[in-house]
Amino acid sequence: MPSGETANSSPAHHAARAADGGDVLESITPAGTLDRWTDRASRLLHVPMACISVIETSGAVIQSGVGLVEIASETGLVSSFHLFINRVVAQGQPVLLSDTRPDSSIAASPEPRMAAYAGVPLLATQGDRLGVLSVADHQPRAWTADDLALLQDLAASISAHLERQTLMGALQAAQQETEAARHALKRSETRFAKTFSLSPLILTITSAADGRLIDVNATFERLTGYTREEALGRTPVELDLWLNPVDREQGLQALRNNQSISNVEAEFRMRNGQVMTALCSAEVIEIDGQPCVLTVLNDISERKRAEDILQRYQLLSERARDIVLFVRRDGHIIEANQAAIEAYGYDRDTLLSLSIYDLRAPVTSVEIEAQMARADGSGILFETVHRRRDGSTFPVEVSSIGADMGGERVLLSILRDITDRKRLERQKDEFIAVASHELKTPLTSAKVFAQLLRKRLNRLQDEPAGRYLDKTEQQIDKLTELVNDLLDVSRIEAGRLELQAQAFSLVDCVHQIVADIQPTADAHGIVIEGDLATPVVGDQDRIGQVILNLLTNAVKYSPGADTVIVRLEDTPDQVIVSVQDFGIGIPPSDQAKIFDRFFRVDGTRERTYPGLGLGLYISSEIIRRHGGQLWVISEPGRGSTFTFSLPKHLAATPSSLP
Repeated sequence: MPSGETANSSPAHHAARAADGGDVLESITPAGTLDRWTDRASRLLHVPMACISVIETSGAVIQSGVGLVEIASETGLVSSFHLFINRVVAQGQPVLLSDTRPDSSIAASPEPRMAAYAGVPLLATQGDRLGVLSVADHQPRAWTADDLALLQDLAASISAHLERQTLMGALQAAQQETEAARHALKRSETRFAKTFSLSPLILTITSAADGRLIDVNATFERLTGYTREEALGRTPVELDLWLNPVDREQGLQALRNNQSISNVEAEFRMRNGQVMTALCSAEVIEIDGQPCVLTVLNDISERKRAEDILQRYQLLSERARDIVLFVRRDGHIIEANQAAIEAYGYDRDTLLSLSIYDLRAPVTSVEIEAQMARADGSGILFETVHRRRDGSTFPVEVSSIGADMGGERVLLSILRDITDRKRLERQKDEFIAVASHELKTPLTSAKVFAQLLRKRLNRLQDEPAGRYLDKTEQQIDKLTELVNDLLDVSRIEAGRLELQAQAFSLVDCVHQIVADIQPTADAHGIVIEGDLATPVVGDQDRIGQVILNLLTNAVKYSPGADTVIVRLEDTPDQVIVSVQDFGIGIPPSDQAKIFDRFFRVDGTRERTYPGLGLGLYISSEIIRRHGGQLWVISEPGRGSTFTFSLPKHLAATPSSLP
C-alpha cells in the first residue's frame, strides 16, 4: 500500500483502483475454481468458447476459459476477443454481437474462428466492475433474451464468488496488517520509551483529566531538581514549576481547543529557585484509552543569556562615542559601530571593505604588524594617527586585544579621538615651557644673591643666619631641579632634547655618581657589583642624569632599608646597568605606567614622597633615544629593580642619536 493511503480492501476499492490505473487486483481464486463457471456457461449456452476475465492494472486479464487454447496461436483473433472484453468493461453494460465479421479488428483474418460474441460485466454489490463473463461462437448467432438472462445469472454468481474470495483475501491481508501493526507498535513503544528516557529535553506526561504527572524523564530530574518519585502524582502547580501561571493557563486553553502548542517561550522555577527559560511544546495523546498531555521543554536559558549579553554589547557598541572595530589578523575590518562610520566618513559597506592599513596615516603603517601581534597576545594600548575618507587625519588612542569570535581569531579595538586632549596637552606643554623658562631667570638670580649673602655672613660669622641660608639654598636647588625637569619634558615633547654623543667610560661615570650621592645618603650603603670592560657611546651627562635619578629614587623609596645595589653587566651587544632597592615596591597594576609623565603611584604611603612624576619619564626617553630600554621588576613590600640597557654599536657622532 503506498505511503499516506488509507487501507481499504473492499471490492469496490479494488475495482475503482483498477479503473483509475491503480493497484492490481490480487485475486486469490485459483483458475481451476473459475473453470466450473466457464464450463457451465459453455454447456448452458451451447457455445464452444467461454471465459472469465478479471480487471487488473493492465486491463481485463483472462483468468479462466473454455475453448481458448485452439485460438491462442491466432494473434488477431485473441486481440479481437480482448477488444470485446474491454468494450464491456468500458461500457459497464452487456455487449451482444450476433455477427462479428464486419468488425474491422478481425477483418484481416482469412478464416475467422469467432463469428458471434456475448459478454456481460461482473459487478460487485456496490456496482463496482470486477471483470467480464464472455462467450463466443464460430458461427453468427442471434442472442436471445434468455441467453442474456442466463449470462447475467451466471455473472451474478461469479461476482458473488469473487467478492467472497476477495473479502477473504482482504480479511487475511487485514489480519497480516494488524499483526504487523502490533509488532510495529511494540517497536514504536520501545523506541518511544528509550527516547523518552534518554532525551536531552525535558519530557513529561500528565493526565488530561487532573493534570497530575504520570511520567517524567531523567532530564526533568537533572534540571528541575525533583526526583521522579517526588514528581509523580503531583501537578506542576503543586511543584511550583510555572513562574507565570498565566502562561500555563494559555497553554491549557489551547489544548482544550484541540490545538497543539509548539515552541512557546515560558519561564520555569527550579527547585533551587533558579529560573529556566524554555521553549514549551505540548500535544494531547492517548495512553491506554485515556487522554494525556505530552510536554516537551527545551532549555534555552544559556542561549537567552547569550542573546541578552549580545544585545547589551550591541547597544553599548552602537551608542558608544568611541570607535569600535573588529579586525582580522590580516588587518581586514569585519565589523564597525556607528561612531566609526561617522568618524571616518565612509558608509558601512565601504568601511567593511577596507583594512586597518587604509585607515592609518601612511607614516604609521610600518608599525601595524608588530602592534597587532602584541594586541593578539596580552593586549596593547598606544597612540597613533588615523585618516578620514577626505584625507584629513586625527590622533587616536587605541586599546586592542585578541579574541575568538565565531571560530575565528580577531582583534577587538576601541579607538578614542584624542584631538581635544592633544590640543590641551600642547597648551599645557607650551605653558610649562614658558613658565619654566620664566622661572629659570629669577631662580638663577636667587641663587647668585644667596651665594653673595653667604660670603657676607661668613665675614660676619653669623652662624644662625648661615643655617637659615643653607635651608634657603636647598629649596632653591630643589626648585631649580623641578624647573629643569619641566624644561626637559618640554624639549622631549617638542623633539628638541639635544644629545651629544661621544665615547666615555660608563663604569667611571657610575662610580663618580655613587661617590657624589653617598654623603647625602648616609642611611644607605650603595654597593657596586660587576664591571664594564669597554666604553659606551652616548651623552655622558644625560646618561649620568638617568643613573642619578635611579639612585635618588632608590634611596628615597626605601626608608626602612640600608642598602642599594648597582649591578654592571657587559654582554657582546650591550651594557646593562641595574639599580636595586629593598623598599616599598610598586604594585603590578602601576608598573606599566610608571614611565608615563606626571604619573605617581596612588596610595597614601606613596603620596608622602615629593615629586612631580617626571624623573622616570625623562630617564626612559633619554635611554630610548640612545637606542636602549629601561624597565622595572618590582614586588610591593620587597623593593624594586630598575634596569637600563645601551647598545654598543652606536658611532660616536651627534647624528647617531635621535
